[in-house]
Amino acid sequence: MEVESDSSCPVLRVAYRLPVSWAKRHPVGPARWRELPDSFPPWQTIYAYHRRFCKHGVWEKLNTVLRIRLRLRSQRNASPSAVVFDTQSVKALCGGEERGFDGYKRVNGRKRFLLVDTLGLLLSVKVVPANTAETAAAMRGLETLSETYAGVSLAWADQGFAGAPFKTWLKDTLGWDLELTSGISKPGKPDFEVAPRRWVVERTIAWLCRHRRLLCDFERLVQVGIGWVYAAMTLLMVRRLAQ
Repeated sequence: MEVESDSSCPVLRVAYRLPVSWAKRHPVGPARWRELPDSFPPWQTIYAYHRRFCKHGVWEKLNTVLRIRLRLRSQRNASPSAVVFDTQSVKALCGGEERGFDGYKRVNGRKRFLLVDTLGLLLSVKVVPANTAETAAAMRGLETLSETYAGVSLAWADQGFAGAPFKTWLKDTLGWDLELTSGISKPGKPDFEVAPRRWVVERTIAWLCRHRRLLCDFERLVQVGIGWVYAAMTLLMVRRLAQ
């Protein structure tokens, strides 16, 4: 994906001012489009571009371009050879599609399946009902990635993805070996030990939750919710590249 550098491009002038930072700092609940500060263009224009970006996968493409640049700057290959994945259950406050009740975490809403590289940079996100099993959510999130990340050979996950059927499916479908991290004791205990690689995806979830719009799922459409996740990670990577 080529990013045009001409600052006179009207698409870029508007797109670069999409309300990602506003969504990060709004006090409670979702940022209402009509409450955008005067420094932004008209809210109808901002909303139209955001919906268009979500519909056509522009946020995901921007995420890919920026991730590759960050990996190359970190002396890594453009495409990862190992990944980490996990799920996050969040409340869905506006109804809509793909909803369920996670009995284990007591959450009525949706479950995000996140796939990241060893730097914690987002590779893929899939949203499913919260009552979907961990392994089923992983299958839905990974089933179409065999060609996208053909260089990956190893994946780390927690004990929620244990089980021979899922491990066999992952090997047969994607050619990935699955390594499960063991449980850890509570911080402050004498035997506390950080589980290898498991913290990477947990840290990414913490990065995303710094954007208050992602603490819950305020969107009726899954497509828009996924767009906000990619937009938040895009903002994070832009800041890193600007350093």
